[in-house]
Amino acid sequence: MYAVEAFFSAELEEAVKKIWHSLSDTGLDSSMISIQGLRPHITLATYSTLPVEDFQPLFESFIQSFEPVNATFITLGAFPTTGTCFLAPIVTEQLIGLHKHYHEAFSKFQEAAHFYYLPGNWNPHCTLAIGLDNKRLIDVFTHCLKEFSGLSRTIDEIGLVALDYENNRCVSSRRVL
Repeated sequence: MYAVEAFFSAELEEAVKKIWHSLSDTGLDSSMISIQGLRPHITLATYSTLPVEDFQPLFESFIQSFEPVNATFITLGAFPTTGTCFLAPIVTEQLIGLHKHYHEAFSKFQEAAHFYYLPGNWNPHCTLAIGLDNKRLIDVFTHCLKEFSGLSRTIDEIGLVALDYENNRCVSSRRVL
């Protein structure tokens, strides 16, 4: 599986990792720190398969024109169907514009793109924990309420990563482009 991810400034990345480690240190969840190579991010698109050789020239052109985007997180949320606790950014015109511009530029790959990341379906978020049952989700959410007081920095780069799975669980995130 492949994902196009928007990565944060060093300060924002470290703030999210601090929450990941806090969840692990308290024994609540280690789902994010257990994924080798994973960086905090907002996913712009995911693909089950992707012809990387065809994708690469277009992607390199896209990232050359990329300019940093402000990202302010004031919302803590959950996707109960996947047991996910996350931070959601304020959905600004700049952020929506980045997402829309990406999908317009890569429209020829849209048939392989997953539905939840397409324009009109996208819920931008940065995952704090995933795969939780309802009780654990509540415990993680409660913990994050104490740890989180809002974050604001920038999205500084865009990358293509390959996600490796074992037993239906992501085990590594490798930067491809």
